[in-house]
Amino acid sequence: IASRENAARTISSVTIAGNTATNAVTANDPAAGAGIAALYYLAVPSGTTATIVVTFSGGMRRCYINVWAVYGSSGAPTHTASDTVFSASALNTTISCNANGAILGMAEALASSGTASWTWTNLTEQSDFQSSESAQAGYSGAHSTFSSAQSSLSITATNAGSSLTEGALALAAFGP
Repeated sequence: IASRENAARTISSVTIAGNTATNAVTANDPAAGAGIAALYYLAVPSGTTATIVVTFSGGMRRCYINVWAVYGSSGAPTHTASDTVFSASALNTTISCNANGAILGMAEALASSGTASWTWTNLTEQSDFQSSESAQAGYSGAHSTFSSAQSSLSITATNAGSSLTEGALALAAFGP
């Protein structure tokens, strides 16, 4: 989940097909309002479609959702990490991952100028979205799988817009 509002907000709940999802990690940058990047998970034994509902503590200007299916996981994330920025060009942190695992990432940012567009280091970008309200607001999701264990792998999500006025990055590793 990646979302943005000009006032402090939190995620109250997430449901998938009416079932409560568990928060893996949330990065919330309230410096310039609420810039939220979060990953939630739920074991879904069958089915390929479901309604996803995100409830916030108050009205939100934007909300963007990526969905991944993770197979062969122990269930809960094995590692999580997050980053928030108030004035920089990139979100960056490190995370570890078990062998035969995957790392998922969500990023959200508002640039002071330019067009929001993302480049990821050490994860493969899956989506890149600009807000219909402002080309400077952008969201992105990325993931990669790893056959060997990763220890303190550096992950960077760089926004092409000029100087981020706020941003949030959430990462979770899943695996055996």
